[in-house]
Formats: sequence, C-alpha cells, structure tokens
Amino acid sequence: YLAWRQVDCHINNQYNTCFWALVKSGKTEKEAHQALKGTSSKDKNKLLLQQFQVNYNDEPAMFRKGSTVYRDKVKTDDCGNPIKRTREAITVSNFDLIGPEFWENHQYILGEASDYLCLGGKEKYGYEYVKKFDNIHRLPYSNWTIVRISACQFDQFSLIHSFDKPNDETALRLMNACASLMMEQFPDIIFGYGFDNEYSFVFQEKTELYQRDERLIISSCSSCFTSFYMMKWKEYFPSKELVQPPHFQVEVSCYPEPRIVCDYLSRRQSECELFLPPKDHILN
Repeated sequence: YLAWRQVDCHINNQYNTCFWALVKSGKTEKEAHQALKGTSSKDKNKLLLQQFQVNYNDEPAMFRKGSTVYRDKVKTDDCGNPIKRTREAITVSNFDLIGPEFWENHQYILGEASDYLCLGGKEKYGYEYVKKFDNIHRLPYSNWTIVRISACQFDQFSLIHSFDKPNDETALRLMNACASLMMEQFPDIIFGYGFDNEYSFVFQEKTELYQRDERLIISSCSSCFTSFYMMKWKEYFPSKELVQPPHFQVEVSCYPEPRIVCDYLSRRQSECELFLPPKDHILN
C-alpha cells in the first residue's frame, strides 16, 4: 500500500513539475495539458531536461517521494547530544518505500512482518493488488442520511477557553456559524439542528455526495466543520486565543422515512431540553 502511494506521489509530482514549467514558459493551462497528454515518465524527464535544463532526479526528495513520519530509535537527545539509552523520537524523512531497504533498516516498525518483507532482496514491490482490499461502504439508497457532528472532550476544551456555564452564547453562535457554512459547502444538506457541542445535518434523500461513500462523507464533514470552527474563532472570540484545537467526531445514520427523521430530531431536542450529555455511540 505504501509503495503504491509513493508511486502515485512520483507520477503526480512529475506531471505537475512539467505542467507548471510549461505554463510559466508561456503556454496556457489547456496547451500544457495537451502537450503532456500520453507522455511517459521518460518523456517527461526528457522534456524537463531539454526545454528547462531541469534534472527531475535533482528535485528535492520531499517533492518526488513524499514524506514519512515514524518513531525512530535514537541515542541522542532533542539537541543531538549522545545519550546512553535508546529512545523513540518522532522523525520526518523522505525515504524510498518502493524497495525493501527502508524496512530492512527499520524492522521494529512492522515487527515480525518485516522478515517477510526482506525476503525479496532488492526487488521492488508489486502494489496494484492492494486496491482489491479497498472496502467501500455505500450508504443505502432511498434513505435520508443524517450526519451528526459532536465535539470530543468538550468539557476540557470549554474549561481551557473559559466558556460560560451552563451556556456560552458566543460559543453557541460560533457553532451556528459553522452550521451555516456547512449548508453552503454541501448543498444537499436540507436541515440542521444543534445544541451545546453538537449539530445534526439532514441530507436530502437522493444525495449522491461522494457516491454515498460513507468514509468520504465522514472525513469530509468532520474536516470541514473543524476548519470552519477554527477559521471563525477570532470573529467570535477576538480577545481569546485558540490554545487547543477542537476535535469533532462524526456519526452517520440512515432512515427510510421522513417520519423517522422527524422523530430523530425530536429526540435530539428532548436531550437538549433535559440537558443530558450526548450518548457516546452511533444512533440507530
């Protein structure tokens, strides 16, 4: 899988390097795309070298190979001074993952599995087959999708940022602003309801957002809401620094009838009125 991602990094970066070199030389974006259509990796290297005197292999490894982050075993402190005991240090580097060399030198990362990885000598790994493991879960059709977003460890977050208790009106207005931006970002959202540290969004029955791929819906909604919250923070709390980033979890439920959607929203509002904390499980 990791070899596959690194190959994609190389393919995309090599194309983009050629594309922007052509654009900066005076071609339109359409002309640049047309010039690169059907070209091989070798063709792109030749184009860069002959037209722009750029050796692609001399480009920074971070561009060509991407970045790796892992816990390395080191015998130095944070300042680089030698120490007696081995310790773990989070390390960012740009290694080649397509062959076994990295895994031979870092066998502790994958444990016993590294022995198997090293059997192939210096041969490069095959990687196309890993796509078969991609398990896409699509939400059922003819169902109303509800995405519920709620803050994690919000008691700690509100304490650190000195929110008023039991209700902080400014914090609630910030949540409402984020909800409004969500509706702008996702036109298929037809209704939203929120209180305290959560918001539920109802997507129209026939939504084709991300082809109803549950994973993409969850990740996109979570990242967007979090980004909106951080982006709007200074607007609502101009005198408070955001000292800890918010964390929002997402749950997805599907309901076949509008009546059940209404009952779901009634249930959420009843919890608001009773001031009960949200349950830490996926709603059925």
